[in-house]
Amino acid sequence: MDAPETENCTETITVMAELILPPWTPSGRQPVHLSAAGQKNGLALNINGSEKIKIAEIEVTGREVPAQGVTNAQIGYPNGQAAFILDNQVTTPLFWRYMILSDPERLYMTERYSDIKIHQFLLYGRLIDAAGSTNWSERFAELDRNIRTLLGVNPQALIVVLWLLNPTQQWLQENPDEMLITAFGKKEGVSFASEKYRRECLAFTQAVVEYLQQQPYWERIIGFHPWICGMPDCVTGGVADNLWQTDRSKITVGDFNPQAINMFRAFLRKRYGNDITKLREAWRKPDISFDTVMPDIKELTAPAADGGVFRDPAAGKMPFDYMDFIPTMLSSLLVEMCRLTKEMTGYTRINFVHYGFVDVQIQSYNLPGGMFNNNNFDLSELLRDPAIDGYIGAPSYSARLPGTPCLTYFPWTSFRLHGRMYLPDDDTRYYHCGTRNYGHNHSIRESRAITLRNLGADITRNFGSWFSDMSQGKGALAVSWTGEREVAELIGEMNRLYQKAQQVGYRSAAEIAVIFSADSPRYLDIFHGPTLANNLIQWMFYPEFFRLGAPFDVYLTSDLHHHDFPEQYKLYVMMNTFYLSETDRQRIDELKKNGATFLWFYAPGYIGDKGLDLRQIETMTGFKVECLPGKEKMCAVPTQHRLTEGLTEQYRLTASAFSHKNTRQMHADEFGPKFRIVDSAAETAACFADGKTALAVKDFGTWKSIYSIIPRLERSVLRNICRLAGVHLYTEAEDIIFDANQNFIVLHNGYQGSQEIDLAFPRPADVSDALSGEKLGSKINQLKIQIEECSTRILYLEY
Repeated sequence: MDAPETENCTETITVMAELILPPWTPSGRQPVHLSAAGQKNGLALNINGSEKIKIAEIEVTGREVPAQGVTNAQIGYPNGQAAFILDNQVTTPLFWRYMILSDPERLYMTERYSDIKIHQFLLYGRLIDAAGSTNWSERFAELDRNIRTLLGVNPQALIVVLWLLNPTQQWLQENPDEMLITAFGKKEGVSFASEKYRRECLAFTQAVVEYLQQQPYWERIIGFHPWICGMPDCVTGGVADNLWQTDRSKITVGDFNPQAINMFRAFLRKRYGNDITKLREAWRKPDISFDTVMPDIKELTAPAADGGVFRDPAAGKMPFDYMDFIPTMLSSLLVEMCRLTKEMTGYTRINFVHYGFVDVQIQSYNLPGGMFNNNNFDLSELLRDPAIDGYIGAPSYSARLPGTPCLTYFPWTSFRLHGRMYLPDDDTRYYHCGTRNYGHNHSIRESRAITLRNLGADITRNFGSWFSDMSQGKGALAVSWTGEREVAELIGEMNRLYQKAQQVGYRSAAEIAVIFSADSPRYLDIFHGPTLANNLIQWMFYPEFFRLGAPFDVYLTSDLHHHDFPEQYKLYVMMNTFYLSETDRQRIDELKKNGATFLWFYAPGYIGDKGLDLRQIETMTGFKVECLPGKEKMCAVPTQHRLTEGLTEQYRLTASAFSHKNTRQMHADEFGPKFRIVDSAAETAACFADGKTALAVKDFGTWKSIYSIIPRLERSVLRNICRLAGVHLYTEAEDIIFDANQNFIVLHNGYQGSQEIDLAFPRPADVSDALSGEKLGSKINQLKIQIEECSTRILYLEY
């Protein structure tokens, strides 16, 4: 109806209007508010002293409520593909995650247009406070409002509850003895060894689970997510003062709180079986005891042998024991909280944690010594504990725009091997959201390309995901990231594809196994190590492997010992396996069979429990090697060889350097030791300026060995290595991001223009577009396919 004329009106006007409730109106009693705006300027009018007034309450008829919820929630891999198993019903391992109190509209839209029914709510901050447990009831009431609002809109919804237990500043001020203490006596954040802090974390965990168990919606709760961190997202912190520090004597690492020292002593008792003789021999300190042993900051930050990259365990194992200990302060508390929730629920709920960032922590630069405190290198220990089911962490923020791969910092195949699950924290900044940082999409086309790329990786690499809505505040920043229909429908389209993947079943198509060592980083010098690590990861693994045109699986060295470790691989890429234990060496030797090829970098096996030894490289790789004094900026000239086929005369194999001058001052591009291959029985593929071999191949009949002293190879050489190893290359297209398993291929193109791609399949297949269903070929070995710029295509293969 037309609004009545109100200007200069002195009479009472009655307005009759029909109220149509939106579909996301929660059931139950709901308030009705009146607000008004001026006809000419649109400004809010004052109504009885307020911009809006409550004029009525209405009863919204309840939606159909399910007879029961879920009594048993687990993760699993039925038919090989990752899944949540809820009372024996398989569902996709995908859920929504909200930052603040959630409005009904976004709760309705996300589920309505995606059919993803699992939602996570956060209890974020102020939980460990000087006021103790007095404000917990207020926070529980906040959580209760969220859950009841959700169930009022979507009665079928299921819930995961997250609680972040970082202490408030007031708590730290009132509990200074519970803080981390740096090597120089500065107090910085909480000490994860603090008995008081640990007690309060466990007390809150127990309280929130007990509260939820008492609610009528308890069977809608399927999981928990306890979260602690000294520095985002899951590390100890306490090393902020090291940023840009070039003076080794001013570097701090560790936690010198007396409680942390006592925890370290207990760690050593367990590691050395309470045998003081073993500890003294390992540390090269004849006078120490378990009751008095202390970390020594000078020894912890001492330079590496001969000023090179590697620290020598023969000089004493104190620094390495201490680095192994540091992450256990935080991780052991995570495990305790997860064990508590499992015990309280009879192991009928799923536990998630933020943990497992391995390859990004190996790179640690600009923060010398930061890798000591900021690492999750004990991940292999946690994977053995059944209290933790899912491991969550954001993909790389530097790879969010079209044309980049879905970069995860996790050894993703390790989780499946151990019966656990990795779930990326997918906090994509979609085209419409007000947050403009970290790869904000510029159009719905970009959002579609990135969403298909990410969820395609989830399917082909076999992990789950959550979708973050971090909108908050007012104005554009408050616009829901995932609650817009276009985004919810887009994710729903991929959810249906994930369901199809679960029905088809997961089979890895990888013939390449990439192996990372979580043990080797402890031996890297705090200044010289990052250049080596970044050559391997930031400048080779990330930009080259996802564009190879061949799928690969990613493991930790410790996974090689798992009884279910598959032996399907034709090429083992031993990424940073500088340290290898005796059992590691034996296990690797067992894999040297069936024509397998091993690719080694720089100093494979150089570090052993007894020290640095060139013979250990020779035994591991099968090449005769020598070590020269000094350091070098690595550069090698290719020879005529099948590994260098297709390279130009001007091409050089080089180690990269940091681009920022301040970073180069800390982490020089020259490093040592200088190794050379001096083996007349080897095939030389590249030589240093002194004429000695930098890249070589050796065929031992039952296995092949390829050794690159330069810790970075580009795609052209890596593809030649794949060919030599017999690895199938699906495509040799340039700048196409590639993921695949046995039944799905994901092709992602950035802004390099439209491309026609030649695909080759390992055997004849029926090929169709996985989303549209369009048939592309029957029983074909090859296919030409067009992929537009800024787009992702997903193919479905039936053999």
